[in-house]
Amino acid sequence: MAAGLALRDPTSTASFSWGDVADRVTGSPAHRDIQRFSKGVFQMKLSSRVTTGLLLLAVVLPQAGRAQASKFIGLVGGATLSELTDYYGGISTGTKWGGNGGLLLGMRTANGIVLSLEPAWTQMGAKLSGSNASLDYIEVPLTVGGMTAGQGNVRYGGYLGIAPSFNLTCKISDPVGACDNAKGTAWFLPIGFRILTKASSGMIAGLDIRYMVPLGSSFDNLTVHQRSWAFRIILAKESH
Repeated sequence: MAAGLALRDPTSTASFSWGDVADRVTGSPAHRDIQRFSKGVFQMKLSSRVTTGLLLLAVVLPQAGRAQASKFIGLVGGATLSELTDYYGGISTGTKWGGNGGLLLGMRTANGIVLSLEPAWTQMGAKLSGSNASLDYIEVPLTVGGMTAGQGNVRYGGYLGIAPSFNLTCKISDPVGACDNAKGTAWFLPIGFRILTKASSGMIAGLDIRYMVPLGSSFDNLTVHQRSWAFRIILAKESH
């Protein structure tokens, strides 16, 4: 291995301080070469993801416009589990629990396609060796999902979308000033699965599990990505 390159041993359980993360990402020429290569690969993967998402929307949206069957509005809330890592997972912090809560606004077409806008407050960050990194965001996911599978009043299916997230607060005690480099806007690719049940009154209740794939670094001076899971309860009302 090149001199000065000290990536994390995957079998190690040692935690990192914020300084460890910064040193490992920017501390040597070898690391900078790897980061440049990683960034190029990431950009190619990102381009492929965005293209796939646009093609999916191009197919789904015209159908939705022709076959609108119902609309729904509701509340979602639950817990998040987040960490900071590089693209390949060679650098990683501990995971940190947080909260998530917001609105669910959408429509379901006659063929079972669900289009939804899900603005929410969410807590992300990571567990560091000396303290926690806490970053709060307002996220605005736009998702497309199918809910055609199921039996009776039960429906389930996967979904994906795009989610700009706007930073509200940042708290990192060590080192002082680390939050000055937190990006004001971070982009994510939400991929999730939900299972719902509907009563005769139109009330909908269910569970939602979502993984937020980072589409870039969360900090201006570090190639470190925010990864987050969300485990949420859905309560909504559907009307025709």
